[in-house]
Amino acid sequence: MIVLDVDDAVYLEKGDCSNEIAKYCDCVICGNDSLKEHYSKFCKNTIVIPTVEDTRKFKQYIRDTFNNKTIGWIGSKDTVYNIGLVADAINELITRHPDVKFKIISDTAQDFTKKIKNCELILWSEESYIKDMSEFSVGIMPLYDTPHNHGKCGFKLVQYMNLEKPVVASNIGVNLEIVGHGGKAVNTTVEWVTALEELLFNEKTYRICQEYIRKDFL
Repeated sequence: MIVLDVDDAVYLEKGDCSNEIAKYCDCVICGNDSLKEHYSKFCKNTIVIPTVEDTRKFKQYIRDTFNNKTIGWIGSKDTVYNIGLVADAINELITRHPDVKFKIISDTAQDFTKKIKNCELILWSEESYIKDMSEFSVGIMPLYDTPHNHGKCGFKLVQYMNLEKPVVASNIGVNLEIVGHGGKAVNTTVEWVTALEELLFNEKTYRICQEYIRKDFL
């Protein structure tokens, strides 16, 4: 049996051959419905299996970081540009609350350490990235509304929530489905500011989100 596993909108990339490959596969596994809709044109046996992560390796790093007041993002150089969507929101929030910090775990922060207040780049390392994420109070997944981003499968959200961190994410693609009651799915800069401020400073809301994550997500 030949199986193709797709967790990104790779068919939009120049030179990609996944459409042709799918034609010869017995099954195509997709990370969300958007990808399934596309690959179903080439393989009748196309199914959705949501993105997951090994929760066990996160357990030892779970701890209470509500008082850290730290917004966090993790990702690669190919997706870091999405932080631009929330730069103004984070700056506005930090202007109101100068103790708030923003940490980026990646191989690059582009120029966001200059554009965003209290912003720090932590270089991604296989040995330390989970521990580094455990310092976050809230994890974020901003996405510009593009065809490529509609193919995203919410892996960042899964990682944050494995550490029992409430999340704020763009209401794009599969994000809303993953977030559930474990955080906020938002659309505008104002909504980003409001959601982040509530999760960082309203402990009741923060704990309700954590309880949902523990009961219904993990």
